[in-house]
Amino acid sequence: MASQLKVDTITGVTTADSISVTEGSTTINLQKGLAKAGVSVQGVDTFGINESFNISSANDEGTGHHNVVMTNTMSSTNYHPIIATGYADGNPGNTISTCWAETTTNVEFETSSAAGANQDITEDYIVVFGDLA
Repeated sequence: MASQLKVDTITGVTTADSISVTEGSTTINLQKGLAKAGVSVQGVDTFGINESFNISSANDEGTGHHNVVMTNTMSSTNYHPIIATGYADGNPGNTISTCWAETTTNVEFETSSAAGANQDITEDYIVVFGDLA
């Protein structure tokens, strides 16, 4: 018979913010594997956020250069922002994207053509992993 667990809050017993999950012989920390922020940004026409969580704003800093600001602070700048891009000029897979942790609340990113020239992309997607402060 299948089980169902319905709760509003899960808290570790030994350490409140540490919950272990075991699969087979491997145990991982649940919080380490959860995304801490995510955003879909409209990069052309009217720049802005399409959908997000833990993101307070997105800024257009010039052609192909943008940043997003997280609502909750990361514990350091050693977190892991990951970016994926849509397409440019109707050519999927013909773009280069780079992102980096600028501060504990700010992720900078740039998008460019395969030739290396900065250009705005239809949609940019960023997910952040790491420890919240």
